[in-house]
Amino acid sequence: MQDEGRPAVGAVSGVDDRPPGRDVVCRALAAGERVLDEPRAKRLLAAYGLRVPRGAVVSEPEQAVHAAEQLGPTVVLKAVGPDIQHKSDTGLVAIDVRGAAAVRAAAQRIVERGAGRVRGILVEELVSHERELLVGMERDRRFGPVVAFGIGGIFTEVLRDVAFALAPLDEQEAEALLEQLRARRLLDAVRGLPCVDRAELRRIVRTIGQLALDHPEIAEIDVNPLAVAGSRLVVLDALVVLGKVRHAVEEPDQAAPRRLARVGGATACRERGRSSLTAVFAPRSVAVVGASADEGKWGGSLLRNIVEGGYRGAVYPVNPRGGEIFGRRVFPSLNDIPEPPDLCLIALEAETSLSVVERCVERGVPAAIVIAAGFSEAGPAGEDLERDLVAAARGEIALIGPNCMGVLANGIGLNAIGYVTLRPPKGSVSVVSQS
Repeated sequence: MQDEGRPAVGAVSGVDDRPPGRDVVCRALAAGERVLDEPRAKRLLAAYGLRVPRGAVVSEPEQAVHAAEQLGPTVVLKAVGPDIQHKSDTGLVAIDVRGAAAVRAAAQRIVERGAGRVRGILVEELVSHERELLVGMERDRRFGPVVAFGIGGIFTEVLRDVAFALAPLDEQEAEALLEQLRARRLLDAVRGLPCVDRAELRRIVRTIGQLALDHPEIAEIDVNPLAVAGSRLVVLDALVVLGKVRHAVEEPDQAAPRRLARVGGATACRERGRSSLTAVFAPRSVAVVGASADEGKWGGSLLRNIVEGGYRGAVYPVNPRGGEIFGRRVFPSLNDIPEPPDLCLIALEAETSLSVVERCVERGVPAAIVIAAGFSEAGPAGEDLERDLVAAARGEIALIGPNCMGVLANGIGLNAIGYVTLRPPKGSVSVVSQS
């Protein structure tokens, strides 16, 4: 198993239009297997450009000696078998093995301890490294592929420092995922160690999500540890679990650009592959409809907090009068914005908000937040108005509100809250509140 090249996320080489590594998955399914052992899991990951150690699978101790001679002075030996997953806990791994006699003895010991479960022995070069991370994926019944990133190795279960995001991830979302770790400083230069290659780490995180989307039969992916070896990131261990094809996303119309997913009791939308929940909590662009230069109004205080809060995405104030507010060009309507924003904050009266939600649907905006009060809390007439608001969304966008204060996405510096200024330091706590 050689250290492969690194194509772009989701890239497919040659004329075969199948996803990378499709043959590995199909052979396992045809054989009725539900787990890809470490060699095959690494073969699949290598097809997507992830680095893996050089190695070979052998069936007996003498073959292990020959393989070790080809790989270098120091090797690692691991048991391979369909029911072997936690090798370290059962003594089915030998690390830092040097010399023919030691390799032979280690291979024999693994076969004996495996008690008939060992189908082969994986012999790999030893990859010296300083830090260990994990990347993984679990397919959720409602949300689809959920990508995990955290501290790996023996500290995974002890520290439980793991963050999650929905696939697919773009560059900004991948970076936000890295920033969610409590121990994120381990990614920086520390104690004489170089910085982790964040661009490569983002690529790996995104690739795991893409791999899950390409192969709907994959239920779980576990890359642990992902070793930081100097400037390289190397997959030292991997496991892939197969399951039934699970579509968390319905597609009532194959030609429709949107894919609807039930999230709790609400209907969320994935527009061109982008989760609407991601559009709420990690938007790449934000529109404020009802923007104002008067900070005594919701549209003014919202916009001021967004502009001064450090948010780096595109900000589009919307007001029919046009002009400029807080140094930002004002657009007369949603249709005049050069791109559909990820998130639309609607700071208008209740009845006017309905038509804006309709415009959001028409423009392909994935998520909207309605600030106004005067809906179901105001009596029977308000209840009718709220039903009309839900109907205006057509089940095609994530609709937050009405009667909402906004959203505070501290990881990306988005302080989209009116009247109060909240800028707490970045941390690992998330709060969802309903007054």
